[in-house]
Amino acid sequence: MLIRYPKISVVTPSYNQGQYIEETILSVIGQEYPALEYIIIDGGSTDNSTAIIKKYEQQIAYWISEKDNGQSEAINKGFIKATGDIVCWVNSDDMLLPGSLRIVAEYFSKHPDVMFINGNTLRINPRSEILFNNYILCQNSWFARHGIFNMSQPAMFWRRELFEKTGYINEGFHAMMDLEFLIRIFESKAKIGQIDRTLSAIRIHNVTKTSVGGPIWENDKKNIRRMYGGKYDIDNYSIPHFVLFALIKLTKLKYLRDLIFKIRWKGKPLKVYSRSILNRKHENSSSYYGFQK
Repeated sequence: MLIRYPKISVVTPSYNQGQYIEETILSVIGQEYPALEYIIIDGGSTDNSTAIIKKYEQQIAYWISEKDNGQSEAINKGFIKATGDIVCWVNSDDMLLPGSLRIVAEYFSKHPDVMFINGNTLRINPRSEILFNNYILCQNSWFARHGIFNMSQPAMFWRRELFEKTGYINEGFHAMMDLEFLIRIFESKAKIGQIDRTLSAIRIHNVTKTSVGGPIWENDKKNIRRMYGGKYDIDNYSIPHFVLFALIKLTKLKYLRDLIFKIRWKGKPLKVYSRSILNRKHENSSSYYGFQK
């Protein structure tokens, strides 16, 4: 049977992440997905990022290095260039796990009415050692309105025509651009699905926006409240919401799964164990991850 693989566009915004970007690039091109369009938008890095990008430019559909107004603008530059049926973005310190794009393509092929999906995401440290697995529930607008956002950005994929309903990333946001984009997906009434598989890895280190914090987060929260008239509770501080959140997670045995995962995998290097974590055999998995093709 002839299988038609939909084109998938992966966009990587980059700025001075030279110590991590090679792993990011290898995790994308190492998918060996037959219809991959990989785009890197670098913001004029002053470290060795561009030298690393040039090393792999024969396997990159498009890349540029020029000054921009931040991560959101860089992501949009990539999305404007993208021609894939399915799109996503993977930051220059994060990774895709082997075989993820095939899993995503298969899901969308089987669910033609679904416009947006999300999967699980590993948390790793600067040495690419596993910290834990972030198991999530299916995105739901009712939960979001009550402060519960089940989001895993590097494992977010959607059909490109969704942009016609939502527009691109809001460049006025510099920390919560993914959450605000998700809210617009809720508002568009697009059908949302979930893949209960670990598709990507997000790196935790001391210079990420999440670790640094600061006023950009509060500004983005304020803007979301203003734009949506307080419809979405983005702080989730009230006790009833916390209890609801815990019950939902426990119903799906999330915490038990987290505990079992940590016992088995915590501290293990991702590039050796990612195939086992994905728990699926792929004929064309990249040898970069420490297993044979």
